[in-house]
Amino acid sequence: MGRRKRKQERLPLTDNDLNISNEIFEDLKKRINNLTGLGEKEIIEEEGKTIFLTRNMPFVTLIREEDCINVICELPYDRILDMSRKCEVQPYATEDKVDIVTYKVKTKFDVQYAVSIVQQSFIYRRRLKL
Repeated sequence: MGRRKRKQERLPLTDNDLNISNEIFEDLKKRINNLTGLGEKEIIEEEGKTIFLTRNMPFVTLIREEDCINVICELPYDRILDMSRKCEVQPYATEDKVDIVTYKVKTKFDVQYAVSIVQQSFIYRRRLKL
């Protein structure tokens, strides 16, 4: 058996052994905290739900599910880079007619993509003129 084949056997492509609810969720929260800076946000934690706010507006909501973490942002979809087209979009779904963009984090490999979407939402909310 070749060296490459053995390496693939040792490194699984899925994270079935990881506990989605804890390890990945905490990593995602930590990365969001790191990208938003100090004093720019506040966090509201409810059961199974974490909401990050800037300027008293939510820029991301994290919701724990059994098999994934839903990363939900309210911003115009045409203003973000979703190169892989992995986000689900509900057009004009909010009260102020903004899109709801949802990305499902299922493995630790999805975390960085989710953080890039969250960063775009944070910048959009921070720059929004009231």
